Amino acid sequence: MYKAELRRSPKAAFFFYVVDMLGLLLMGIMYKSGIKNTAPIYLIIFAAMLMASYLIDQKNLLTLIGIKGKHIKLTLPAALIICAAAFALGTAVFDSSIKHQIYVSAYFLFYISLIEELCYRGFIQNDLFGLKMNRNLTVLIGAVMFSLMHLPFQMFAKGGGKLSYIVKAVPQLIGTFQFHLLLVIICLLTGDVLIATALHYAADLFSSYSLTGIIELSLFIAMYVFIVIDLIRYFIKKKTGTANPPRDQNKPPETRDRKQ
Repeated sequence: MYKAELRRSPKAAFFFYVVDMLGLLLMGIMYKSGIKNTAPIYLIIFAAMLMASYLIDQKNLLTLIGIKGKHIKLTLPAALIICAAAFALGTAVFDSSIKHQIYVSAYFLFYISLIEELCYRGFIQNDLFGLKMNRNLTVLIGAVMFSLMHLPFQMFAKGGGKLSYIVKAVPQLIGTFQFHLLLVIICLLTGDVLIATALHYAADLFSSYSLTGIIELSLFIAMYVFIVIDLIRYFIKKKTGTANPPRDQNKPPETRDRKQ
């Protein structure tokens, strides 16, 4: 996932993002007007993203949206275990009925987590790496985009369409910003979005329970641990001269010999 040879122009990512924001804004206005079933618009936007990915690069469609065949044998079972554990915990500990838990889980897993992971950690973040800038900055741009996409609908659903809601939502936006960073790290470590989707589902599921603060804190601690470990590894490699090897060392031996 996030392979250099798959990076394209980021125009598609920004175009889809604008369409997504406008769609969410329309959903918010409809919701405030009393039309509660806004799901069709959301699903149409998601279908448009899949179609755009297919038209742009049919051969690498699954990789571009964050699903990689060679990793799925390991990541899919792990993701299913995480989902099953979250489902069981929600049913047993919080005294939730099976029927209610199935409904809530289907909503958080398929309608929220899976779509957001395929769109933002998959399609958009992949395309953002096509920007000619530092790799870490592109992740930060993706985090800002992911945070702000929560505003259009929520501003009308929870804030009555008032811009003052943005101020109230700042803590949530900061948390969502960090959540994107964590999920990108997980995607880099696991090779696809499946485990990230499962953890996203678990976090969202527990957001309706009292454990949400503990869950999010644990995830953020894990994120910063990963970042620190990665920085340590980078500086160790830099000190030993292996962080950025000369270009000739990356070429096949016969190529280097011919050059010499």
